[in-house]
Amino acid sequence: MTAHDRLMNAIGLCMKAGKCRSGDFIVERMLKRGELKLVIIDACVSGATGERYRFACEAKGVPLIAIADIGEAIGKSAHKIAGVTDAGFSNMILTAYEKANAETGGN
Repeated sequence: MTAHDRLMNAIGLCMKAGKCRSGDFIVERMLKRGELKLVIIDACVSGATGERYRFACEAKGVPLIAIADIGEAIGKSAHKIAGVTDAGFSNMILTAYEKANAETGGN
């Protein structure tokens, strides 16, 4: 199993555990309320959407990562934004993300 597979599995497990919410409106609302520990955006979101989330995450001190095909990992292919509400899952996903980036040379 590759590091990317582990990353996608970690995100899927988080969703199944009920610790991940998806969709632009709900994630933005939860981020403003300070309820999120991590925000994940799809690598193909528009520049404006990416910037909006980057600024909002910086303001709230929440990590933001970009992953290709996030919708597939959470089982909702149309969704391009997800937020993690649990610190443990957030740490697990961030660790898997770092390992996946190291394995692929940061791409």
